[in-house]
Formats: sequence, structure tokens, C-alpha cells
Amino acid sequence: MPRESSRPYSDVDGGEEGLVILRRMAPKLLKSLTEQTLSELVRVLLVLGGISTAVLVWAFGAWLMQSSAQLTSGLDGFAVAWAAWALRGQLSAVALTQSHIGSYARETAVVFTLLGGLFGLFGGAAGGLISRSIPRTARAGAGGLLLGSLAGGASCLLVVPIYLGLILQTPDTRISIAAHALIHSAAAAACGLAAGLGARMSVREALTLAMAGVMGASLGALLFGLIQMFCFPFESEFVPIPRSSLCRLVAFMCATLVAASCIATVLKAPSAARADGAD
Repeated sequence: MPRESSRPYSDVDGGEEGLVILRRMAPKLLKSLTEQTLSELVRVLLVLGGISTAVLVWAFGAWLMQSSAQLTSGLDGFAVAWAAWALRGQLSAVALTQSHIGSYARETAVVFTLLGGLFGLFGGAAGGLISRSIPRTARAGAGGLLLGSLAGGASCLLVVPIYLGLILQTPDTRISIAAHALIHSAAAAACGLAAGLGARMSVREALTLAMAGVMGASLGALLFGLIQMFCFPFESEFVPIPRSSLCRLVAFMCATLVAASCIATVLKAPSAARADGAD
């Protein structure tokens, strides 16, 4: 059948119409869900977001480290200087030791910038969905991406140099677990905070989600320490990111999945009346 001449022809009309329909239907669909159904849906999506974050970082983390090596090379000097100041001169003056600290701190910061950003993105997006607002979902996801990236990268630059400076002098599994707990907690706290703010919760409620993320990340770090001890005994404690591909995947899963599960347990949807005020 010939196309109506009054309607301009476009190859993307169907796609544009689909997006328009989605924009119109999605808010109505979210508002039609009961509080319990929406809560369960967002919890599942948040846990899936934690799993997706771990898999994506595992798949692309090494490539990102290599690709950004020249761009981020200036972080090596900062990491060594920070370790020397924080450890009050106890850092070994051996050039190899300082090179080890600088390079590993930089590489870990790059990887956890990616991990924190993705984790924050999923957390913020989950919060936006739970507020029943598509525009807020996009804004909260973008805010979570920024917050998580900063938290993940900054925590590594502050924690990893001290961790390596200490563990090179006194090898101790407890130091490794504590360092991983601090790094994972920063990313998880950003995820929980982004989820709470995205859901239009009060500051207190958002901080509760952040603390749930910290608790989950700490449990995940302890779990990974035990798994590494019994299942990957030949993995070195002197590197913050395991060399074995499988061990890396387990580490990232422990960093995100346990934390996401704890945040999801605390997260709940607001009532439909409250959500009507979402922008």
C-alpha cells in the first residue's frame, strides 16, 4: 500500500516512534507496579548489576590498564611520595620496591575506577527506577558513574601504596584483607549512596544504603581472603590484583556481588504517592 504523501518519508520513523512510545509507556508501567513488585524487581536488577560489573571489569580491566599506561604514568610518583609520607620514612629506598609500589598503585586505580564507575552507574540507575522516574534514572546513573569512579580510583591511590609498603616489610594476610576491604568499601559506598539519592531518599536513608554497601564489601573482602588462601594458595599477596584470570574474576565478584546483595536487602521502593513527586 502506498505511503501517505502528507507524511514525510524517513527510514528511522519506526525507530523514533518506538522510542517515543517507550518514553510514554515506561513511566506509566513503573507507576502501575505495586511497591512490593517494584522493590523485588529493583533488587534483582541491582544484584545483576553487581555481577555485570565484575564480569565487565574482569573482561576489560587488563586492556584498560595497558591502554592508559602512558596517560596515567604520572600517578606512579604520587603513589610513592604518598607511601613515603604516610609510612614516615619506613618505605624501602630500593628503586625496585618504589617502582613496584608506583606501578601497582596506578594499575589498581585504573581498574577500580572502572569498577567503581560501573557499580555506581548500576546503583544510581536502580535508585532512579525505584523512584518511578525515567529522567531521574538517567541522571542518577550518570551521577553514580562519576561518584563511583572517583571513589574507586581515589581509594586505590590512597590505600594501595600503604598496603604494599607494609606487606613488603611484613607479609600478613590480614593486611591484604584489610586493604581489599577499604578499596571495595569505597566503591560499594558510592553505589549505595547513588541508589539512595536516585530513589529520592533522605540523607539518612541514603547513608544507610552506603553503610550496607560497606558491610557487604568488607564481608566480600574477607570471603575472598579465605577463598584465595584455600583455592589459590600460589597467588601472591604482594600484588593487589591477582595474576590468575579465574582468581581475578572471583576477586571482582566478591567486591561487587556481596555488596550489591547487602544494598538490595536494605533498598525498598517508596509508595506510589511519594513517587508521584519524582521529577
